[in-house]
Amino acid sequence: MLFRSAPDVVMELPDAPAPLPRRYVGYDAVTAFQYKARHSFSQFAMHVDDVALVAPDVVVAQHRSEGVSAFDGRPYRNTYTTRFEFDADGRIVWWREHYDADAVRAAFFTPEC
Repeated sequence: MLFRSAPDVVMELPDAPAPLPRRYVGYDAVTAFQYKARHSFSQFAMHVDDVALVAPDVVVAQHRSEGVSAFDGRPYRNTYTTRFEFDADGRIVWWREHYDADAVRAAFFTPEC
């Protein structure tokens, strides 16, 4: 992963469309999700629009993405608000990301889903 996280990190994606999981617990689960997500794109770029330190151990980021589905070339664009909480060693212990579920459906789901 590109960040340091605690072994018991929790990543929540409350807007994930079914049947995608909305919660990943532990470094291995979060890493597996990130690996799978990375390989879902033939092209991908993330642009950070704003980052705010809202408490000594909490950062909130607003960002957007542009990508192309590796499966069939459909475009993917989304906007995100992500909250990270850190432990005393600077490792992420909790991560909640909100995004537009319809953008995920449009790029990766078939109309039958």
